Amino acid sequence: MMFVVACLLSLLCGALPCQAAAAAATHASTGLTLRVYNNTALADDPMSASVVSEPSLSLDASRPWSAYVSGTITFPAPGVYKFDCSFVQTTMAFVWVDGHTVCQDGNVYDNPAGSTDNPLPINRTLTLPFRAHVYNDIVGNASCTGSAAGCFNDTGHQCGFTGKGSAAGNDWALAATTCNQAGFAMAGAQNSKGEEIWCGRGVPQCPKVADALCHEAMCPGNVSEPCGGSWILQVLSVACNARPKVGNVTISMSVTDIGTNTRAAVEYATDLPSPEVQRDSLQRSLTRGWGTWNHNSMLDIVKLPEGAGVTPMLCCKSTGKCISTAGADGHKQKSSWPEVRVGLHAYDRSYAQFFMGPFDGVNANVSVELSASGPDLADLQLLVTPVECNNVLVQRTVTSNSTTTTAATADCSDYEVVVSARHFWLRAGTVGSSATPSASLVFDSWGFAPLRVFGLTSNVGSVITGSASLTLPLLHGAVGLSTLPGDTVAKARTALDTRRTAEEASMVKQFGSQAETAVAVKAAVMWTLVYSPMEWALCPVSRAWSFTHTSNTDFSYAIFDWDNLFASLMAGIGNKTIAYSNLFQVIKSKTAAGFVPNFAGGGSKSQDRTEPPVGSKVVLELYKKYKDAWVVELLFDDLLDWSNWFLSNRVLQPAGLIALGSWNMQRVYTGQGDPGNVMQDARFESGLDNSPQYDGNFFDDKTTHLMQLYDVGMSSMFVQEAYALSELATAIGRPEAAMLRARGDTMANKIQKELWDSQGGIYTNKFPNGTFYRRIAPTSFYALQTNAVSDSQAAAMMSGWLMNNTRFCISPTGDMAGNSDTCYWGLPSINAADPAFPPLGYWRGYVWGPMAQLTHWSLQNYDHVPEVRAARKAMCSQMEQLMLSQWRAWGHICENYNPHKTADTSHGDCSGTKFYHWGALTGLISLVENGHWLSAGL
Repeated sequence: MMFVVACLLSLLCGALPCQAAAAAATHASTGLTLRVYNNTALADDPMSASVVSEPSLSLDASRPWSAYVSGTITFPAPGVYKFDCSFVQTTMAFVWVDGHTVCQDGNVYDNPAGSTDNPLPINRTLTLPFRAHVYNDIVGNASCTGSAAGCFNDTGHQCGFTGKGSAAGNDWALAATTCNQAGFAMAGAQNSKGEEIWCGRGVPQCPKVADALCHEAMCPGNVSEPCGGSWILQVLSVACNARPKVGNVTISMSVTDIGTNTRAAVEYATDLPSPEVQRDSLQRSLTRGWGTWNHNSMLDIVKLPEGAGVTPMLCCKSTGKCISTAGADGHKQKSSWPEVRVGLHAYDRSYAQFFMGPFDGVNANVSVELSASGPDLADLQLLVTPVECNNVLVQRTVTSNSTTTTAATADCSDYEVVVSARHFWLRAGTVGSSATPSASLVFDSWGFAPLRVFGLTSNVGSVITGSASLTLPLLHGAVGLSTLPGDTVAKARTALDTRRTAEEASMVKQFGSQAETAVAVKAAVMWTLVYSPMEWALCPVSRAWSFTHTSNTDFSYAIFDWDNLFASLMAGIGNKTIAYSNLFQVIKSKTAAGFVPNFAGGGSKSQDRTEPPVGSKVVLELYKKYKDAWVVELLFDDLLDWSNWFLSNRVLQPAGLIALGSWNMQRVYTGQGDPGNVMQDARFESGLDNSPQYDGNFFDDKTTHLMQLYDVGMSSMFVQEAYALSELATAIGRPEAAMLRARGDTMANKIQKELWDSQGGIYTNKFPNGTFYRRIAPTSFYALQTNAVSDSQAAAMMSGWLMNNTRFCISPTGDMAGNSDTCYWGLPSINAADPAFPPLGYWRGYVWGPMAQLTHWSLQNYDHVPEVRAARKAMCSQMEQLMLSQWRAWGHICENYNPHKTADTSHGDCSGTKFYHWGALTGLISLVENGHWLSAGL
């Protein structure tokens, strides 16, 4: 039945608030609670609250709004259920059962069949949280046209535009419409047939050429229009006419029991469980105010919840080039990104700074500082300060006759900051500019108060206003932006200096001599903190990675299992709100089968494989610090499902130990999707994608869908998780505590019985035929997580392996003394005596933060053994020094680190991605070792 909320419809037509309906929604027990907001951000107080009998509604399409449907859904019995949803005229809509995205309208993400959680098996728990988010903008599909904006040489795709596929009928209107729908302001066409569509946000980052060169290929959809050529890009300005919506936005959902092929008699209740309500409140409170929220570029400074954003682009007037996008990973990860060096970033966003440039025709280097302050962090002050122009420092310190002076030396007259403005994430609103009373950008975000962002320069009156842009010349030094009326560059400079000093002092107060390490760990978290309407706030590993199927880069991101869980651990040393929000999204990304996937994004997941299980351990560490039982209650069943899944799907007989595998169960229900079921996908499940531990092909793709190898690392982490989950059960009064402890003991005993290699003196992976596979990695030390290792075995592993300078190279006092230059920093991902080590390569010898963290946890269990304690402290020292060597030199947090003393095989820099948050685990373990975990951030 389609349930039309009459009171709501009257609201949308201008009637008085329905207080009676709101009260009824608070106390009703059957149906679902529907809240409708007078904005497209699910923000602030709803303008109405009511009860609907089921997730079906019809609302006025002629004005913007957003709606939140919530409660619980109860299934009649265990089984597999399919969800059929209808969406008419929605701008964006998602439906979740627990953390499973069972439906979405496809306007943002276009997920491959078999990659989602629909259908959904229901097993232990029949009553689950239900949520739906629905967004409506009054603008329907726009009618767009393109107009010629120049012809450019795009050899190697140097222009910085984003490819959007090919169209056999491509023309200017199609390219313009495609780019507009993806959130871009510029369009382009190229290739020998003119079929490729490319989109950009601003001035192309490539040389302009004669217009005639773009006539090589005339558009296949309109032969009177030039569409570029081979490596020649016809650039188009995009203009669109909005098509107002008429009628209603409608959604409906039905649930089918696949086993009986009949409609399921599900029941709904209006109230979310208390931990889910607290989760909503926490995530809403975090996603407010100004910040670098857009995953795609840290140059986009956006205010939440409005989604109003500014992008200060660094431009060179003589070359026509601009730096319009940036990420901490730099040019190595994205060709359109300049080199970036990040610095301080406060948890409360009161101060943040990064440097960028020079890059591709913009021969300048600038500092970008920003501060969010005031209620809801709604006040922004931002300064862009030139550091170097045309290879000359802007300021040079000169000492003469004992007198020190600072003199301006560089000419920056060829450079300017062009500030573009728009709304992100399909938020409804308009943007303009005003020259009075001072130059500013003017945001009219639907349902919010008007917002002005003022341009600041030292030379009054030099700001140039465009239709939705400001141009700030760098001739006279720093320029900036501010939401504070009457602000100036000088006032903003004073405010930023004060907040920087306060942040530095706070770090020294909390961490003393390790303040620099703590700054780097905090930066690793904060420079990857982003927002997505589907996920709220989370910390993807890097801004360069995305595993979403979307053409709109506002919605790109990626969740990786253990990578992102470790981000919560790092955030947890100082800010539980960020730690929790990220934690919720990772664990709630669990698949229909019940495991946290290798990767997830936009509702699509790796349905065939997980990654190393560390969720329960991370939750336990956060619980020990903050004592928030509601967080444990929220996540306990998800973590229990994950543990249960391992027992059902990853136990290799006859020894009964954990093995790596790959198998997509969703294909059983849908007949579609990536099946996995190959050796490489099982390697990916280890998280150690190309580790020598898994060289060869011993995968059973017929029966077990497992590697035929007992895995000491995964088996040990399974035990650690069972023990952590047992402690969490006790903390919240769950009855499973004893069962989980016994589960861990059983696996621990099997590890001790089967995987100790007396010949090698270390725990080792083993084939079912009894042969050890002696490719030794730090995962062998994870056996200490089980507490089943004898003290003598633990001591032997330290002397024979961890502190052996031909193997894992941890020196007795953590000063690298006696280490070779090739195994200088210690803890390589394969022991240095292995033949895979000398050539190096990803997990074949580089040093990894997660291995340091897991080894540290392992060694903590044997603190009573002197050899283990000494090795642990020395390892922490070496890992911290390794991280700081790259942080001090480049401002980088490495995905992995070169084990060589000077990183000579990777240009003295990171050997992997240059800013990947888990690299800071090498510093976190030292902070923990020195007692800062329980004291900091409280």
